[in-house]
Amino acid sequence: MKRRSFIQLSLYSGAAITISSFGCGTASEVANKPWVQPQLLSHICDAKTVREIGVRYREKFNNENHEKQLINILLTDSTNKVVPVTSEEAVINSLLEQKIQKDFETGNTVIIKGWILSVTEARQCALFSLTQN
Repeated sequence: MKRRSFIQLSLYSGAAITISSFGCGTASEVANKPWVQPQLLSHICDAKTVREIGVRYREKFNNENHEKQLINILLTDSTNKVVPVTSEEAVINSLLEQKIQKDFETGNTVIIKGWILSVTEARQCALFSLTQN
């Protein structure tokens, strides 16, 4: 093989690999955030079960089937102030814990796959299921 052909082939191969890898990562801005999975449930269940609960929740409440929508709902506090996704983990975890506790106190729960969950926990599962595709 001539040197010129070898160099051209190498450049084309490199370009093909680079272009094909653009679609590989996740487009989700929160996929790796620990608060996406409900903390208590993730200690009891494996990721597959949490994902299945999320899928069932989205099927049951198909109006809450979009990642950005679920993020906004989850990160809105009781005064309708949205906590930014870029906030410290402790701030977001505290908000979610408060929402979960309030859900149970007010009976704002759902039963999915035999689990009695606060709506906030179920929404976390739904968000998790969307980020794991």
